[in-house]
Amino acid sequence: MQKNKKVSIILNIYNLIFRMKKQSMNQPKINLLDYYYQPKHKKPFFKIGKFFTIAIIFFILLIGTLSYNIIFSKETSSNNLPFFSLLGNKIKSLRQSKDNRLKGWLNDRINVLILGIGGVDHQGSNLTDTIILASYQPSTKKVALLSIPRDLAVPIPGYGWKKINHINAYAEAKKPGSGGYVVSNSLEKIFGEPIHYFIRVDFQGFINVINLLGGVDVYVDRSFDDYHYPVLGKEYSYPIKDRWEHLHFEKGWKHMDGSLALKYARSRHGTNGEGSDFARARRQQKIILAAKNKFFSINTLLHPKLISELYNESRKHFSTNISLSDVWQFYNISKQIDKNKIIFKVLDTSKDGLLIATRGEDNAFLLLPRTGNFKQIKDLIHNIFNQETYATKLQKEKQMKNIRNEKAKIIVLNSTKVEGLAAKFSQRLINKGYFVEKIANAKKHNYQKTVIYNLNPDKKMPFTLTGLIKEAKANLSPTIPEWIALYKNKANFVIVLGKDIIK
Repeated sequence: MQKNKKVSIILNIYNLIFRMKKQSMNQPKINLLDYYYQPKHKKPFFKIGKFFTIAIIFFILLIGTLSYNIIFSKETSSNNLPFFSLLGNKIKSLRQSKDNRLKGWLNDRINVLILGIGGVDHQGSNLTDTIILASYQPSTKKVALLSIPRDLAVPIPGYGWKKINHINAYAEAKKPGSGGYVVSNSLEKIFGEPIHYFIRVDFQGFINVINLLGGVDVYVDRSFDDYHYPVLGKEYSYPIKDRWEHLHFEKGWKHMDGSLALKYARSRHGTNGEGSDFARARRQQKIILAAKNKFFSINTLLHPKLISELYNESRKHFSTNISLSDVWQFYNISKQIDKNKIIFKVLDTSKDGLLIATRGEDNAFLLLPRTGNFKQIKDLIHNIFNQETYATKLQKEKQMKNIRNEKAKIIVLNSTKVEGLAAKFSQRLINKGYFVEKIANAKKHNYQKTVIYNLNPDKKMPFTLTGLIKEAKANLSPTIPEWIALYKNKANFVIVLGKDIIK
């Protein structure tokens, strides 16, 4: 009797898995051309609660050494138990099928957008307080986190240029439940990078999940105080000082419950360099990683009561488009991540940052791309796993800009017998931002070494001079011959090409 009962339970689990699998295969694809896409379901496309449902199923399947060996070992020894064998093989097929690979896998880049909103009882409940693009590269197992500031101004169809954190609110006002999809589609168009998945959570959900996980351990990089952290429910209290509470974080490891973790992630008026949105973005990245590590620990996944509580919490406060067939692969990815090799990036207004601060027509604080367009930001996102190449590219662009700003006139003279050498070298200079005034044959021939003459040493043009010396691998002459001095009113620099430049 007991044996038949166990078989009945397994059959029920078996049917449940394949009903859910079938449903996931029949789900409609997102139409990226529909800005306010909303899936045609009575409920949103997929709630993160299914993740925990699968975790519960796996926990049940793990009960007993026999089922554990069937599911996870390379060989099955369950010939006498066909139901277990069949179930194990089907789960293996879900894990291993190439058809079930995550979106973006074949292009070696999986992008997940992480969104944080205030939620009920918070001002601007649907404004995205946190926007992080998390990327995974399967070939290298690298992970990158790019924080996008909420004050970045972007074009929003029907609204003009507005803060990026408004997109979710506009979408939810028009079609409840569409916010995550609309934000993903919008950022995909703006930044030119496909966004395959999104996860959106409100503040209370964040607090509750961290608490259920038993808190998180975070390393505070530097001590700071925040004397103006807003107290929920006291936004209009008097005296005014009652509207804020004082936060203090000491440098070093800190165990944080959900409430403290949220305060650490949201603090905007901290001392000691922690008062900017950019510093806050870095703190948010640390919290996310700490929560990820805690969530995917074996103590969490094999704790049925905790899984059940997390599931109930997710139904209230989470939204995502992650499907059933993706769950196991995300879990495997989480185990492969080396936390010491994660790439952290924040779009900011630092000296080498890609943004500048300004004010809008209503005097609202805004951030804009430094170059006036999103090209550099697109390049950063596209090359986030190849930072050396990207840094070199940025340096070359900066050098070219500095050279063009100096507006130096250059004359290139060929002292060799190789025809067209001056024209060929001049084209190299032009391609790198230099302005070549004239090319000609030199009056003096057979220069062994290329020489640069600075005809206006009092006029400082350091970027051009340094660049020319490096480009031509030339010597800077301390004196100026009479035949070179004749060009003084026509150019700032004269380059005489020698035999050493012939290739």
